[in-house]
Amino acid sequence: MGILKTIEDALQANPNVVIVHREESTKDSMSSLYRETDFYIVPREGLYTARELQEFMMGLVSLETERVNDFSESVSNHREDFMELGDVQYQNRIGSKIKKTETNYVLDDEDMPPFEDFVEGKKTVEEESQFDIFRSVMIHVFPDLEMANKPGRIPPLNPDIPNELSSGDKIEISNARHLAEMYVSVEELIPYRPDLA
Repeated sequence: MGILKTIEDALQANPNVVIVHREESTKDSMSSLYRETDFYIVPREGLYTARELQEFMMGLVSLETERVNDFSESVSNHREDFMELGDVQYQNRIGSKIKKTETNYVLDDEDMPPFEDFVEGKKTVEEESQFDIFRSVMIHVFPDLEMANKPGRIPPLNPDIPNELSSGDKIEISNARHLAEMYVSVEELIPYRPDLA
């Protein structure tokens, strides 16, 4: 069973998980090809500390991770404080990308001494390179459904329509297709964390 099916089954079978959004994309670079699936999820009962959310995220799937961005807090009672949201990536190789190129060299100067390997002023070089194709699955975790549904947090379904980000929101560019806010402000946490008031 591939990692996508394993992860999707684990998330759907977990009664403590709500899948808010799922996004598919393909990223092709000079050296590899990635088929990416992003799951945006929340715990059914909200969790509001970095420690609780980190434990929740790391307990979702029993596969080896490719990369983990940990939840971290910079919260006290200041307006500019925030909790950085975590995510986890799983990846496996699913195939090969084979690239074949042909380069033709043609010399126009008839007076030039012959180059090695040229026949009648022409030379063709064929090259082949092979790169891996990967399946990548990202799980993005938010404290609760209300925070996940704040404009700017979940990518728009149409990547040509930008999210409505309010001024002052901290954002990161998650990829060229959309902006995703990966922070929760202390103001959002205060109703659930009286210690921050």
